Amino acid sequence: MTTACRLLPKKDFDFLLQAFARLHQRLRDAHLMIVGSGPKASSLRRLANSHGLQHAVTFAGAVTHTLMTPYYWASDVFVLASKVHTNRISGQQDAETMGRVLCEANAAGVPVMATRSGGIPSVMPR
Repeated sequence: MTTACRLLPKKDFDFLLQAFARLHQRLRDAHLMIVGSGPKASSLRRLANSHGLQHAVTFAGAVTHTLMTPYYWASDVFVLASKVHTNRISGQQDAETMGRVLCEANAAGVPVMATRSGGIPSVMPR
């Protein structure tokens, strides 16, 4: 399983890691590759460790767009777990506008899964 994006609150990695932890309990050889960088990187590593996933989650860091194809091909499924994020101080909302990465993963021949949030439904078939 792979995801690739900026490590931001709207990407809902908390949800993704909790769901992956449940999957990993049933499929002990399941692996999650997180490709990207951003302000949530340190807290995501701590969260993965708190779920006992330190050996089941790989943080690949930032990868340029031109080098992404092998990351897609190395995965059985691509997942994007975005949500509408509301800044607790300003009240400003941030949502996934389209999820272009879903199109790219699909074009690489990888099945995709995503939440129904923001503009994601415009690129995901029902």
